[in-house]
Amino acid sequence: MGWGWNVNITVTLGAHNINKNEPTQQVFHVGHWVIHPKYSGYTSENDIMLLKLKPRAKLTKSVSYIPFVSYKERVEPGTMCQVAGWGWTSRSRDVTSVLMEADLKVQREEKCTKTFKHYHSVTMICAGDENGKKAAFHGTARQMHPWNHTKVSEFILEGAFDNPHLQGLYIAISLCLYLTAILSNSFVIIVTVVYPPLHTPMYFFMSNLAILDLVGISSVLPKMLENLIVGKNTISFEGCVEQIYTFTFSGSTELMLLTVMSYDRYLAIHQPLHYMTMMSKGTCTSLMAGVWAIGTINSLINTLLVAQLDFCVPNLVQNFLCEIPPVLALSCSSTYLNEITVYMADIILGMGSFLLVILSYCLIITTVLKIQGSAGKWKAFSTCSSHLAIVGLFCSTIIYTYIQPPSTPLKKKNRTVSIMYTLVTPTLNPLIYSLRNKVIKVAFWKILPFRKTN
Repeated sequence: MGWGWNVNITVTLGAHNINKNEPTQQVFHVGHWVIHPKYSGYTSENDIMLLKLKPRAKLTKSVSYIPFVSYKERVEPGTMCQVAGWGWTSRSRDVTSVLMEADLKVQREEKCTKTFKHYHSVTMICAGDENGKKAAFHGTARQMHPWNHTKVSEFILEGAFDNPHLQGLYIAISLCLYLTAILSNSFVIIVTVVYPPLHTPMYFFMSNLAILDLVGISSVLPKMLENLIVGKNTISFEGCVEQIYTFTFSGSTELMLLTVMSYDRYLAIHQPLHYMTMMSKGTCTSLMAGVWAIGTINSLINTLLVAQLDFCVPNLVQNFLCEIPPVLALSCSSTYLNEITVYMADIILGMGSFLLVILSYCLIITTVLKIQGSAGKWKAFSTCSSHLAIVGLFCSTIIYTYIQPPSTPLKKKNRTVSIMYTLVTPTLNPLIYSLRNKVIKVAFWKILPFRKTN
């Protein structure tokens, strides 16, 4: 049994009325039901009702002690706070919408204890402000008439850029990034196919990386460019789910591919004589089939779990793309299973891949240090430097974003991180590999249709 919650509140403090529209930030706890799904893990021995007025504040260890904010006015003892909101209960497959209302009265400023007893009523609510001061509230909760809720058919994206006066510049930059990513990654794919000297395991993996970069950036940038040009930051529910699937697939698959590439570099340096035998065409194909299959399964599971959630107004995604963490924050149904799967994927695929890469490079460094002569050491390190730079950039940004609780709103400073791994990294990957690779440079001039011939 669970509760979803979306609330519009009016707080009356003396003669002042403060209207707020803070969805997913208010918490009611009636009986043993947690209406807000983000706190479904909190239970109490008594029938209680909790009210959380401060957005994005964290519950303390005691479930009866919650943050409270008095806005600009001081909440004196005796002040009446009227709060109303609507939510819905779920029993089996039946969903019932109800309007809840509570009248709360500030009793005294001191530490209070649990004195909650009656179902749908409360004799006292404990709260405290940021400075640790305590206040006790007194009132009752009433279940009113049924209330119809509207499910969203589209989401509003925050957008990657804030200054509307520079919209033309943003469009130009985004278009340049997209064209550069398309051309450079397409070149890597083509050159590894048509140029025989590049028919090796390293370039086979590199071409797959280029494909994933194309898939990832193409799932984000075209829609972002459309919204910038039209001036309307919206995306349909179906489009959002599709973007979540495509982007999650490309991201998780790329993490595992980078791990395979680090293992490939280890074998090339540690076992140079047996490298081509160990990394045969069949082995490389099997490794890539496994990587793509795991990425597909991971993306499919997470996307299906998101698609079955209920989303209600307001529908503002605090990011410029539909990504799992900010989208989960908008759900008005329980996201417990979603959060578990996200954390499992982040730990297994994200941190697991990163640790395997670190292990591979520790073995590589150990092997390189045994090589006689500085020239040989430098040559060995140079073959890995590009891959290591890409791994560090991609893994650090994506783990940083996903390791945060999905219910944590994405702040503006984190938007820069999202831009890095969604737009910049897919553009830089082929350039990082190509600019320092003499074989690719030679291949470039060989396959040019307008090259000079002697």
